Amino acid sequence: MKNRLFLGLIGLLLLLSSCSEYRAVLKSGDNQKKYDTALELYKDGKYTRAYPLFEQLNIVYRGTEKGERISYYQVMCDFNMKDYILAEHRFTQFYRNYPNSIYSEQCQYLAAFCNYKMSPSYSLDQRETLIAMRSFQKFAIDYPESGKIDSVNMFIDELRDKIELKEYKAAMLYYKMENYRAATTSL
Repeated sequence: MKNRLFLGLIGLLLLLSSCSEYRAVLKSGDNQKKYDTALELYKDGKYTRAYPLFEQLNIVYRGTEKGERISYYQVMCDFNMKDYILAEHRFTQFYRNYPNSIYSEQCQYLAAFCNYKMSPSYSLDQRETLIAMRSFQKFAIDYPESGKIDSVNMFIDELRDKIELKEYKAAMLYYKMENYRAATTSL
């Protein structure tokens, strides 16, 4: 019993000391320390802690090569935290701002994937589904030799199937309501 209590206290002290260390880095003016800490947190999968550091650094290094990497890590934090709306916006900004970046292809693909993730069920408005289809089609046009083309085509087919299902269900609804002219037109 005493061992468990002792281990619990040590764990609590380690947790509190790591929090104060993080806050010190967050408030620090040492940008290199912030960058190193943010990368370490990112690699450990602690995206919510790395994000504020990348956000501060993005302002300082904007327009530089290091700023490009920081922007990439920041948007990947958004994506990994499943904030698809913000991630899609930032991915789009990234590949427009850095078209020659080594990350540009991946960012355009992930922007389209974020739109795919925001596509609703077939029974709802399919505006987001159409946006996702256009995003994947734009990626396929911009990067026809990409290794991701097979998955892009698979996603486009899945999105088309969703739209077709919606239209079929609408036509069947007309049929059940005995509005045969509308059902015939819809089908």
